Amino acid sequence: MKEINKYINAREADIYNMSIQERIDWLINLSKRHSEIYCTPEAYLARQRYQANHPTKLIVLKCMDGRIHIPYATKTPLGIIQPIRNFGGMFDLGWPYLGEVLYNTVNQAIESSERVLLLITYHFSKSDKLRGCAGFGYDCEKAKAHVFETRSKSNIFSGMTTRLYIL
Repeated sequence: MKEINKYINAREADIYNMSIQERIDWLINLSKRHSEIYCTPEAYLARQRYQANHPTKLIVLKCMDGRIHIPYATKTPLGIIQPIRNFGGMFDLGWPYLGEVLYNTVNQAIESSERVLLLITYHFSKSDKLRGCAGFGYDCEKAKAHVFETRSKSNIFSGMTTRLYIL
């Protein structure tokens, strides 16, 4: 496993002081490591234990480019958080397919007596505006406004709000 990459553990590697190529290599190798771990019997049992102890469905609306690695950032076992991605990080709950996928995912969890935590995310960069989300023209305020607008359109979940929490 040590052969995978010396940058697997972010605590051992200062990713913020790496070159872009080193960061890309670190991220690719992190994905390889996660794939290997995810497929093990131990990881399957860990997911089952986690879900038994934390009966909340976690859904994340995130940009298609996958820059935000939510399980890594939250130290949640791989496979617990269900990502729903879209180009440019734009989510319009009125879009037929997106609304249907999200509604069915939330509804299925609620029918299984789970609560649902829906996270709406956006990525930006303090150091370089052009590393932010191109879908919003790298405009952080525009992206934040869209997040709040998406949250306000959650009326498609009417009747589910006692078990659905949107952040």
